[in-house]
Amino acid sequence: MRWIITFAEGLLSFASPCTLPLIPLYVTYFAAGKSGRGHAIIGACCFAAGFTIVFVLLGALSGTLGMFLLRIRTGLFIALGVSFVLYGLFLWDLIRLPMPRLKIKDFDVRSLTGAFGFGMAFSLLLTPCAGAYLAAALNLATVSGSVGIGVALLAVYSLGLAIPFLLCAALTEQVARMLAAVRRRAGDLRHFCGTCMILMGILTACGLLNASFFTF
Repeated sequence: MRWIITFAEGLLSFASPCTLPLIPLYVTYFAAGKSGRGHAIIGACCFAAGFTIVFVLLGALSGTLGMFLLRIRTGLFIALGVSFVLYGLFLWDLIRLPMPRLKIKDFDVRSLTGAFGFGMAFSLLLTPCAGAYLAAALNLATVSGSVGIGVALLAVYSLGLAIPFLLCAALTEQVARMLAAVRRRAGDLRHFCGTCMILMGILTACGLLNASFFTF
């Protein structure tokens, strides 16, 4: 059951308030390559491999430090909740945060190694604000107390997150047209995502939105 839940958490992370604002950057990256759909899909696989490596390493760390992390998880969830709230306020333009920015020109869109590096950079940007879904997956890895299970759980999580990205790469033109249609409502989307992040932050900090919430 936990494998299905972890896979679903990966899928839900794609639609999380933190990930949605980054989708235009992703689509623009693969549209810039203009090397055909086949190459775009292969590049997307390398992109997925990049963030999978990062998440699997997090899973290994969680499995290794399982008992220690369990003892301090209350503090971790409070810190995580505060970070969600801060990111939500940032999306509302109420505060300024030193957020890292991904620039397409920093990665060779025609290179598979460039796509892999873009995936790793994407995961590092996503990890601090990926929402309760990544936190729940890591918490399951922590409870397992096993490096192998921790790695496998985060690999399953990454697979769930990768599938929507692969579909976007295969349908780049269609997705780009959809994004163009909603671009004029970008401000409303940003504020909606900000509100969701603030609510998620409050629930997480209060211990109401953690792994137990998804495993009832």
